[in-house]
Amino acid sequence: DTNNNKIERIQISNAQVTNFAGTGTAGNKDGAATTTAQFNSPTGVAYYKSGSTELIYVSDTQNYNIRVITGGQVYTFSGSNTYGFADGQGYLSKFNTPMLLMTSPDGKNILVADSQNHKIRLLDLEQ
Repeated sequence: DTNNNKIERIQISNAQVTNFAGTGTAGNKDGAATTTAQFNSPTGVAYYKSGSTELIYVSDTQNYNIRVITGGQVYTFSGSNTYGFADGQGYLSKFNTPMLLMTSPDGKNILVADSQNHKIRLLDLEQ
């Protein structure tokens, strides 16, 4: 829900929409998914499962980073919160308006459409 700065969950069986993450206030804060975490124009999501752990990755477009939701918490996974271009792990990497995300067919990577850098970036989830 880009303009409301939230990630919403839709229950398929009854089409009920509930807040999954984000307070609705634009910002950049990690923490409890629905009561603390803030996003700024989230646009893309991708799913990854490792054993019993489920991870939802979010392109937090105007914060220039990739966030991850797991266990009811939101964490910054990659990006330095300033736009630019740099490869690297965690805060060493930089994006410029990351948009869409997709899990790779083997489930080991997330592909990021880094729109203003005009590149498809790869995040290795098994490092």
